Amino acid sequence: RAVEEELERGRTHVRFCVELYRMQLAEKKHFVHERPARSKAWQMKEIMEILMDPAVGMIELDMCAFGMVSQGEAGEGLVKKTTRVMSASEDVLRRLDRRCRNHDAQEEDGHRHVHLIQGRAKRAQIYPRKLIEDICKGLSMQKKLDALGMRSRPVMTIEEMTAVGQCDGGCPSEAVHESEAKGFVAY
Repeated sequence: RAVEEELERGRTHVRFCVELYRMQLAEKKHFVHERPARSKAWQMKEIMEILMDPAVGMIELDMCAFGMVSQGEAGEGLVKKTTRVMSASEDVLRRLDRRCRNHDAQEEDGHRHVHLIQGRAKRAQIYPRKLIEDICKGLSMQKKLDALGMRSRPVMTIEEMTAVGQCDGGCPSEAVHESEAKGFVAY
């Protein structure tokens, strides 16, 4: 009974947050919502509905990519803690979209993970400074972009930029370039 009461308090809190997010969206403002990736809150009807709003996005991140640490049997180590973030700020989501570089339990970048057992999860409730800085920078940049009527876009790789110019004769920009046959190079 006590567990169910606690769960219902949590659901009530999430519903209240979603009401606030809807008010933010109506005013063309932003919000950031974070929960562990496996949280049942992500399955709530209210969360799924707000995620359907085109202004809202979601990413998964690993806290070790932001420097979250804890003490384990072998000493201090990074905490993976896969987390989801939902936001109406494209710039916040772009800045937070980072995953652990260790793949398949390999230590490619030399770090190991401390597992959140034996009371270690409590300390993992404190956000790493780098995460907070990136959220603040993202919100600040988003406000500037909004004021200018602009949107944040991901940086393109060279391959992506090259592919943009590869149209099968249908690129609108081709009409404004001189032909290579006349001794000019189209850029």
